[in-house]
Amino acid sequence: MQSDKSLQLPLPGPEKSWESECSSKQTTPLVSHGPTLTEVLEQAWRGGFATKSNFARSHADPIAQAACLGLITTQHSGDTFGRIWRITPAGLERLWKTLELTHEQDL
Repeated sequence: MQSDKSLQLPLPGPEKSWESECSSKQTTPLVSHGPTLTEVLEQAWRGGFATKSNFARSHADPIAQAACLGLITTQHSGDTFGRIWRITPAGLERLWKTLELTHEQDL
C-alpha cells in the first residue's frame, strides 16, 4: 500500500510559481461591440448553437468572452447543463443595446 506522501504534489517553491506556469503571455482584447460578439449573441438568440458546431469552432474566442461575461450559457436550470449555447437575459440586453447603437449610426 502506498503512503499518502507519495500521492501529494510538491508545492511550488520560491524559485517556481504555479501562476507563472499558468499565466498566458498572449491576450485577446475584449470586443464589447465588435461584429463577432454580436454574431455570437444573435446566433444564441435565434435558437442557440451546439457547443461543437462549426459556428462554435470558428467563433471560439468571442464565445469564451460572452460566456465569461454571462451573456450566453449552456445551463438549462439549476445544475443542469446541455450542449446548446443560449442567450441569457444580460446577453439579450447587451444585444438590444448593440443593435440600437448600430441602427442609430445607420440613420
